[in-house]
Amino acid sequence: PNMFGDADGEMGMIQNTLGDFPLIGFYAGGEVSFNRLYTYTGVLTLFL
Repeated sequence: PNMFGDADGEMGMIQNTLGDFPLIGFYAGGEVSFNRLYTYTGVLTLFL
């Protein structure tokens, strides 16, 4: 199931906000920060 109804809902929100530019990404099960493990996190990094 998709959180926003379609497979690329998140991508549409990013393009509507920041404009059309090349974007790549990956999926991971979590994020390690200092001594904690956070699951289901999202990170968007922009190189301008």
